[in-house]
Amino acid sequence: MKKSLSLLALAFGLVLFKAQAQEVGINIVAIPRELKVGESGIIRVDICNGDADPTSAPANRLRPLVSLPSLVEITSVTNTDGSPLTDFQTMSQSPSSIMLLYRPALPNPECVTYDVHIKAVKVGDAETVTGTLGFQGPQTPRNITSNDNSVTTITVVDAATPVTLASFTAKKEGISAQLNWVTLQEKNTKSFEVEHSLDGRNWRNLGSVAAVGNSTTQQRYSYLDTDPANGLNYYRLRMVDFDGHTELSRSQSLSFERGLQANVYPNPAVDYLTLEVKDASKVERVQILSTTGGAVYESAAPAAQVKVSNLTKGLYLVRFQFKNGSTETYKVIKQ
Repeated sequence: MKKSLSLLALAFGLVLFKAQAQEVGINIVAIPRELKVGESGIIRVDICNGDADPTSAPANRLRPLVSLPSLVEITSVTNTDGSPLTDFQTMSQSPSSIMLLYRPALPNPECVTYDVHIKAVKVGDAETVTGTLGFQGPQTPRNITSNDNSVTTITVVDAATPVTLASFTAKKEGISAQLNWVTLQEKNTKSFEVEHSLDGRNWRNLGSVAAVGNSTTQQRYSYLDTDPANGLNYYRLRMVDFDGHTELSRSQSLSFERGLQANVYPNPAVDYLTLEVKDASKVERVQILSTTGGAVYESAAPAAQVKVSNLTKGLYLVRFQFKNGSTETYKVIKQ
């Protein structure tokens, strides 16, 4: 009889153990892993019940702790959508750590996730953030302690811009645009990309000037645009560092009155149309367009004379597009 009672008690104990057994774990990740001083980020915390059996971790038992290095400080804690944190009670909080208590039971196989919001306060490289899953009272049965800890790293870099630009000027030098700029400081700077626009909105790259790279003394640079467009020209600098970060300068403008660069004759035309350009090397493309906008002729290296005898009589547009971004358009009658 005693043996039967012992076996019954053992069986009941095993059933009770199985009903209460949960394998819960914690995982944390820094988003992003690199911040500049003054920037904000998050530590995303996941707590999961990964037990093989469909049992719940008891209510008021799971107690996650997130500990941070002195590079960053905690500013708040929220749900992942940014709304106020629900289902958790704050047990303790400081600039460098926060301990919470999860109030509901955590069913299997479910996870609960929240965000610890942080702000970068000083420079440092790949320092460790730790997440520890503690328990209010005893651990859940069958808990695997190796899942109770998680680490990630965070790096904080200097918020200083790669370049301190003292001046950037543009002035006429004959029919060219002379650009000059001076830096007071450079940090990890790769190059200065010179950009040009005809309207201040659409920009194209003119060329690149290599930077000194790292400097705390005054550095002088220049670039000569030998082919500005007729009319208003805008210029700006794109400052590029070796990490791919870029910054833009204020734009400068110059106006040129260069006269027309091309001519078209005879007009009206019957059999051939002569295309005359002052400098053919500056031409990017020439098109002859019908009044509907369709191109009946197009060439990047146009011939001096274009046969038009096969074209239908009527009005056509001859458009010269130059490498400096400017265009000239002429109306021609085909007879």
